[in-house]
Amino acid sequence: MKTVILGKRSNLTLCLKKTFKNTIVLSKSEIIDVNIKKLPNKFNLIINTFHPSNQLRSINNFENFFENNFIYVSKFLDSITHNRINKIIYTSSSSVYGDIKDYNNIRNLNALSKLLIENYLLSLNTLKKKLIIARIFNMYDDNENFSIISKILSKLRKKNNLVIFNKGESIRDFINILDVAKIYSQLIKTNILGIVDIGTGKGIKIIDIINSLKIKKFSNFNNSNELKISIANTKKIKKILNQLNIKSVENFFRKKGYKINNISKFSVPSQKNYYEEQNSLAIYGCGYSGKKIYDQIISKNSKTSIYYIDDNKKKIGKFYKKAPIISLSYFKNIFNYLNVTNIIIAIPSLNYIQRKKIYLKLKTLTANILILPPKNEIINDKIVESDVRKIEFSDFFNRDSSKINPKLIKYLNKTNILITGGAGSIGGELASQVCKTNVNKIIVFDNNETELFRTVKKISNKKIIPILGDINDKIFLKDIIKKNYIKHVFHAAAFKHVNLLENNILYAIKNNILGTLSVLDSLNDNVKSFVLISTDKAANPVNTLGISKKISEIISFYYQKKILKKMKLSVVRFGNVFGSRGSAIEVFLNQISNKKPLTITNKNAERFFMSIKEACNLVLQCGSLKSKKNGIFILKMGKPIKIMKIVDDLLKHYSLKDYPIKFTGLKKGEKLKEILTSSKKIYKTNHKDIVMVNEKNYQDNKVSDLIRFIKNNVYKSQDDKVIKRLKNFIIN
Repeated sequence: MKTVILGKRSNLTLCLKKTFKNTIVLSKSEIIDVNIKKLPNKFNLIINTFHPSNQLRSINNFENFFENNFIYVSKFLDSITHNRINKIIYTSSSSVYGDIKDYNNIRNLNALSKLLIENYLLSLNTLKKKLIIARIFNMYDDNENFSIISKILSKLRKKNNLVIFNKGESIRDFINILDVAKIYSQLIKTNILGIVDIGTGKGIKIIDIINSLKIKKFSNFNNSNELKISIANTKKIKKILNQLNIKSVENFFRKKGYKINNISKFSVPSQKNYYEEQNSLAIYGCGYSGKKIYDQIISKNSKTSIYYIDDNKKKIGKFYKKAPIISLSYFKNIFNYLNVTNIIIAIPSLNYIQRKKIYLKLKTLTANILILPPKNEIINDKIVESDVRKIEFSDFFNRDSSKINPKLIKYLNKTNILITGGAGSIGGELASQVCKTNVNKIIVFDNNETELFRTVKKISNKKIIPILGDINDKIFLKDIIKKNYIKHVFHAAAFKHVNLLENNILYAIKNNILGTLSVLDSLNDNVKSFVLISTDKAANPVNTLGISKKISEIISFYYQKKILKKMKLSVVRFGNVFGSRGSAIEVFLNQISNKKPLTITNKNAERFFMSIKEACNLVLQCGSLKSKKNGIFILKMGKPIKIMKIVDDLLKHYSLKDYPIKFTGLKKGEKLKEILTSSKKIYKTNHKDIVMVNEKNYQDNKVSDLIRFIKNNVYKSQDDKVIKRLKNFIIN
């Protein structure tokens, strides 16, 4: 069958004439004037009409440009019946993959015109089942002066000045024009249709070619428009490439009489080409969790470029859907060319030592390293994208997280939940975790509009209903609980910053004590359980925060005994959590990022610490544990840690030596050391990481009198009087 080639002047046409036996080549004028009847009744068509490459830098005549790139093609196709065409190849360019929206680059006009014709051809239903769009990557040959290969050759022959961009670090997939012609000759015989990348599938650094040829002198310019990497996806033509002896760049130069060493090639297994400009991300670990994260990301944006890094040699070189799986060493080699903005470590089974080992390997590449929580902290094996968070110093802390007992969270199934302070650190984390249970509805209640918006957006779950309100608005809260048939309440709303509350005593009491009273008064008989989030500061309290939370505990026990008798009460105490807003770790990190001295109260100060996820896991499980009278659940946080030890580890983690540290001394209300309970008798529970204690029992009538006193005096601006009465009540 004869092959008609449109475009007489191109070098590719000359090569195609030699490769194809029976050809009819039509110039631009012949395309218009040709007697269509003289063409064969059936023929293959190759379209090679395009503006000369060497004139793309400065287009003087745009009429000629559009005639060359579009008009002649459309006129020819309009003049014949399409059933005469057996197969059609349109010669396009890999430049269509680039940032063609950069209007300052005139060469992008050529890429746009290529896309225009591609879309035009694809819109012709009569040609769709015959059409191949050949997107040629970096084509070169002896008789052109456009490609970098020809310019390097010219430098070798004539000693002309060689100009490269960005130190020649760009990677290109170079293919010889003769090989393109051979691929065309095979391609037209196959059933392959649609868009086909024409290249070798392997990239070479431009600077590596220059160095291998021992070219010493050249000019370098920085060019932000220069693409970092351009490699063809040869999946469609893999069989053809295997049959052909594709000429390498090295052999091209050797045949010209130049000595050149073999050059390292870059190739990435892919379901698409590597002509990257868009941002992408990498997932470390192509296991169950990594695949779940991939699926959720792609469901939101199918165009996201994702790469997998894995240590399993059996997985390397394969794919999960469209994502290639590569080794870490290879990923490091090509990282600078992939525009990877984030790396997600998606292996929840890692212990803190393994996690740190991987982090240290990755941190030289990017600071944007994200992580999934440890396996023990994942509820019902549900992996969701909102679990992904920035890797933190606490992730390398020498502490094994507590395991979840699924039986202890079954009480939440098919119920409606209320979380007060739901936009805070603890409340937001509780909401996120409850979403993974079989709960029906979660009311996230908070008075901070901005944080409420952020929390709901971050969790992104249909079960969540955000409600803006104040816990002291009892009528409104009561209505919310009734209308939504709330079964379980987690009361996390509270002020928690020791220093701040020392100067705002009455407001701390209004929020922490009266707020708790308001929530308790809002409960009805349908509410089965009430969980009060308390703090280690409530054990032998000396500051406003501790006193207000201790009184909240006492009042909750009173209500459960006298008013809400059928309701299960769980008072839960724990210390500092990594990841909460305003925590010591967050303060230190902010100081480091702003290059300010680290402020420490005392070198002997120590605190309890656990991750926010683990703390909230345990809080949820407390809701189903049996409690003794006035029993307080204590989360086992291990031994207290000296703040100086944390600071030392933090500075080592960030490779900071001789960093300034300022000792400020203990402020009003601060302790040198914290305790979780004043009780010496500790009871075991059904969870090994939760214990229970009984502390001092307070007489009902005295608690009732105290409540009246608080209500009567808290609005009289007598903070000294109120706080003194509260202190005396706790002691006596």
